[in-house]
This record gives sequence, C-alpha cells and structure tokens, in this order.
Amino acid sequence: MLTLLLYLVGGILTISLGAATFYYLFFSIVAYLLPNRRIIPGELNPSTKFAIIIPAHDEEETISPVLASLTELDYPEALYSLYVIADNCSDDTARLARLGGAEVLERTDDEHRGKGYALSWAIPRVLNADVDAVLVLDADCTPSVGALRVADAAFHGGCHVLQLDNRAANPDDSPASFAVAVGNAIENDLFYAPKARLGLNAFLRGTGMVIHRDVLERHPWNAHSVAEDVEYSVGLISGGEAIRFTNEASVSSPFPVDLDQLRTQRERWAGGNIGLGKRMAFKLVFEGLKKRRPELLDAGATMLLLSRPLALLLALASIVTGWMAALSGGNWFLFDAACIFTLLLLFYLSLGLITVGLSPRRFHLLLGTPAVVLSLVGVAIKGLVKGAPEHWEKTPRR
Repeated sequence: MLTLLLYLVGGILTISLGAATFYYLFFSIVAYLLPNRRIIPGELNPSTKFAIIIPAHDEEETISPVLASLTELDYPEALYSLYVIADNCSDDTARLARLGGAEVLERTDDEHRGKGYALSWAIPRVLNADVDAVLVLDADCTPSVGALRVADAAFHGGCHVLQLDNRAANPDDSPASFAVAVGNAIENDLFYAPKARLGLNAFLRGTGMVIHRDVLERHPWNAHSVAEDVEYSVGLISGGEAIRFTNEASVSSPFPVDLDQLRTQRERWAGGNIGLGKRMAFKLVFEGLKKRRPELLDAGATMLLLSRPLALLLALASIVTGWMAALSGGNWFLFDAACIFTLLLLFYLSLGLITVGLSPRRFHLLLGTPAVVLSLVGVAIKGLVKGAPEHWEKTPRR
C-alpha cells in the first residue's frame, strides 16, 4: 500500500514538474527565436497626459532623488504631473515631496495599511484632474527617460495597460542583489517578453504600471492584498482587459542586498502570490477551459508557476519521492524522470545568468547565491504553509 501511495504521489509531482519545466522552456525558446513586437515611440506631438503616482511610506531618504530624476524625462513637461501619496508617514516625506515639485496627497489610516489601500484611495482623486493615464512608481524607483513616449505610443496603438520592464539598479552589490537580479531577468526576458510576442498577458509588477483612465474607470483599483499588483491583474484579465509587457522602456530600483531585506520583501511577495494562487489559480484554469477563454487558462498557469523557488521545491520533492518509491518498489523510472526534469529546470534558470551577463565580480557573487536560493525556498515553504502575511511590512532600506 505504501509503495502504491509513493508511486501515485511521485507520479503527480513528477508530471507537475515536467509540465512546469516545459512551460518555462517553451517561452525561453520563443524569446530566442521570435522577433520582438516593438512599440515605436512617436517622434512628434505626444498627446497623452500622464499622472505619475508614487506611494510613499516614510521615504524621506529616497523621494527627493526620485522626483529629481522625473524632471529629466523625455516628454513635454505640460503633459505629465507628479503625485506623491504620503501614506501613514511619520517622517519628512511630505515636505520633501512638495519641495521636489510633487502634489502631495497625505493619507492616515492605521487600519488599512499598504500600497493597495493607498492606490485605491488616491487614484480617484488623481483622475479628477485632467489626466489620461497614470504611471505608478515605487518611491525608490526611476524610469528610463523615454518611458512616457513609449507608453504614449502604446496607447495610440490600442494598448491600454502596460507593464514596463523592471530592472535591478544594483546587481553587483551582493550575492542577494545578484541572485534577485537574475531571477528578475528570467521573469522579464524569458517569461513576460516572449508572452508579449505571442500576444499573451503579463501580470502587473507593482512599479512601472501604466494604466489608461478608461480602464481605471471600468475597473476601479480595489486590490488590497499584499500582492495587490497580481490581484488587480487577475481582475483586469478576467474582465477582458489585456496587459502588455514591454522592454522598450524600463524602471530601475535597488534590490535587497542582505538576507534580512530579502526575507522581508519576499515573504510579503511570495506569501501574497502563493496565497492568491491557492485561492484563484485552479479556478482560473477551470473557468478558462469551461468558457474557452485561453487568457484565463494562461493567467491561472502563470499564477501557479510565477515562483521559481517554488518550482525548485517541487523538483526536490519529486526527486525525494521518486527515490523513496524506487527503494520501496524497485522501479527507478520516477526518480530518473525527476532528475532529468530538474536538470532541465536548472538549465532554464542558468539562462538568467546569460541574460544578466557575467563578469569576474559576478562569478565571485555567484558563490554566495546558494544561501540566497535556500532562503528563497524557505520563504516559499512558509508561503505555502501560512499563506499571505496578515499585515503589510515595508522592506527595510539600506
């Protein structure tokens, strides 16, 4: 009986691992073989009026340089305005934001904390002004100088929700920042970029989100979980809206440089995403099949496979279960299959190193990444067991 159970569980795990690995590899092949579907920025007469919204909770150390960088955008000054949401701030964020030229929306609500609540409170107020679209940025994040021109061109081309490429400003600072930069490149260049080439949806990523007011009026921001970006993305896709990813414009921000920073950030992200996935992923898959809506099927698959540390955990569980089944029943097929799929998964992850690029410094940082990966796998296990954190917690700045 135990042998049969081990083969059954091992078979499910190994099939799941194989499906996930080939899903990843398929988009990697698309990334290398299909040309990019480019958005050509209009060279003359941009017309979209943007509101750049920056949710900020105690960001006095970062808000001034971010606002200064926004004055250098390659876009007519009359066509964009700056808004800072001083959200439950106890420091000098609001004053410095005003000095930096932003209109400050001060919000105090100890019960409803976090970016999702801040955005749902602020966006209707911003839309009362004469704006056509919003660009949401984190308070330590700077966009590329041509970001608004790309977004303007996308709107003229019929795209109404755009996710800009999200880049690490500090990949060479530490093993943690390098490992996260590699994972981020995998998500951008080997997952969302090829999805865009196939006309598939991306998920919004919290910063670098560009949304037309028509969409915000049809789908008001009502995502309040700690994974508010994915939650809102699923609502948009379910409502028939398309979310396009572009790497022709980007935003950059410093990534965590130590394990304490990383755990705080990833427990919020991974716990929130895994919690949402457990509630919504299979529902989206079944609804997509039932209603013959491939975009829902793809969204469900994306939710299930968004966490690469969770994929590594699946690989480990498949190998261990296959090994136990082989010892019990004498058949090593599941173990061998799990090992092959794990090697393919590691090959896929190694493509991220090629995407980011290697140097003598990065080879040195690579030696420290196993500890980072183990920490991320631990975060994934915690997210599976506990789900989303009950309270929003800000990532410590360094």
